[in-house]
Amino acid sequence: MINIKRNTKWVLFLSTEHDNAEDRHIFDLAYFLYSIECAGIQNQDIFIYVDGQDRAKISGIISQASSYQHNILSTSEFFANKDENTHENMIFFVSGHGGPLGISSQPHPVTPFRLLECIKTTPNLTHAVVYLGQCFAGVFNYISAGRGRHQVLGNPDSVDVVFIGATNLNESISSSTTETFLNGDLTWVANVFLLHISKWFRMPFDIDGDGSTTIMDSYKFAGSMSNHENKNNKVKSCIAGITMQQALFKAHEEYNQDTTNVLNEAKLDSAYAKYSNYLSVNYVHQESWILNSISAQKYDYS
Repeated sequence: MINIKRNTKWVLFLSTEHDNAEDRHIFDLAYFLYSIECAGIQNQDIFIYVDGQDRAKISGIISQASSYQHNILSTSEFFANKDENTHENMIFFVSGHGGPLGISSQPHPVTPFRLLECIKTTPNLTHAVVYLGQCFAGVFNYISAGRGRHQVLGNPDSVDVVFIGATNLNESISSSTTETFLNGDLTWVANVFLLHISKWFRMPFDIDGDGSTTIMDSYKFAGSMSNHENKNNKVKSCIAGITMQQALFKAHEEYNQDTTNVLNEAKLDSAYAKYSNYLSVNYVHQESWILNSISAQKYDYS
């Protein structure tokens, strides 16, 4: 067993292709920060990278999770400063948007190759776990993450990396939640998978019953809980869908009675857009995944 809690660098990462990251994604990071600090992770081992022009807003949200004044850097500095690493292990927690080309970022997405290459060439690092919450996180699957499976400067590398994704080649699902932070309860639309990853790190337990509390348990717990929650949310939304469908049928009838009426056309467009947006979310399929699972069973977090 490898004690993944010892000499570990905790990286909270949120890049964006826009001027500012969305508040809900910053709250995802903040809740993870709150959870690991509650679990006893030391402030000097936590490194936060968030892109955005409104630095005051970013700091304000992060301050809801910690009384410590964390130095919040841009994500480009994670790549630029990797050679300064002194930690043996790394937990890398990613929030934000993603697409078929990787993690959303300026001026170009963070591709699987770029992130893996950065981790593999980080000095002193031997083990890493990457949690990916963004849409299409599966583009980071099926890459050479294991030790000795990736060529660095012509030689096999010595860094073993586990990738864990909220979803495969689909969008990821978020849902409204209310959770306890430093000074009380806060509500935001959370990435469901990352939410449960955070909860596991705060109160880790052996979900598979093998006698060890490992990174594999975090994957099994978050995957099970997020699938259960997503199913329940979709069941509950059926009534709302029926109501929206009826509203669309009614708007169609009114429009057909008078196709020259601009108000009828506007009602029809509105009803169609509302129902279409609802269906686009309700039919999203999400299934979590893990790459390099054998190592994940050996990374102990007790």
